[in-house]
Amino acid sequence: MKADIFFVIASIATVLVALFFCVLMFYVIRAAKHLSKITETLKTNIDASEEYVAELADRLEDNALFRFFFPPKRTRRTTKSK
Repeated sequence: MKADIFFVIASIATVLVALFFCVLMFYVIRAAKHLSKITETLKTNIDASEEYVAELADRLEDNALFRFFFPPKRTRRTTKSK
């Protein structure tokens, strides 16, 4: 009699855990799909912003006021001593 009660309770618990796992997996899969869409959107926006930043850097380097405050680095000649 005790074994029958144990198996009934264990069966009900197994079914409940399986249902909980299925619901959990449903939400995890939905979240993964949304995360995938978000990363694709970010990737395309980052690619577009890289071009914009490169163009902005070129324009800044050609600006006289920028060159006044941030002069180009001078290369020093090194002499080899014998």
